[in-house]
Amino acid sequence: MQIYFVKSASNIDEKLSLKIINILNEKGNTVWFSNSIEGKEYFSSMITKIKNADAVFVEISEPDADIGYQVAYSLSINLPVFAFHKLNAKISPIFDDSEGKKRSNLHLVPYKIEELEKVVEKVLVEISDSNMDSITIPLSPLIKKYLVWASKKHNVSQSTFIRSLIEGKMLKDRDYRKEYL
Repeated sequence: MQIYFVKSASNIDEKLSLKIINILNEKGNTVWFSNSIEGKEYFSSMITKIKNADAVFVEISEPDADIGYQVAYSLSINLPVFAFHKLNAKISPIFDDSEGKKRSNLHLVPYKIEELEKVVEKVLVEISDSNMDSITIPLSPLIKKYLVWASKKHNVSQSTFIRSLIEGKMLKDRDYRKEYL
């Protein structure tokens, strides 16, 4: 799985973020994260990484504006976002779902530092078991060629490209919208 990891630029506990990244890598995931590049390069790099991700993991115990933007962008393109925070951390109100503001793709994940590895592993299992159902579709060589071309042209993963096609069709399907949206 391709995961984009977001951490606060003011993150005092760098070891904590590195621990999450290491756990994800050890479990066979490809993990991208933002570097401290300035200006257009940073923005372009961040957007590309998010578009190519299957999920976004974010550490929100010390939120900042950059985190909020990256999370909002990820949610706007329908990526699942798993927002990890220390159990007793005071999280930003934009992540607070206590007043029924639950967002379907935003998952708050409280943790105790000593149990962080188990919590991350549990989230990965949940993603693979339910949130990220997968199917196998036989593709003709012509369709496969188009999929490879389109994902490169639009700078997204093949799975993200296919998901966006299906989501677009869902939004245009009046019968589906009447019944489910």
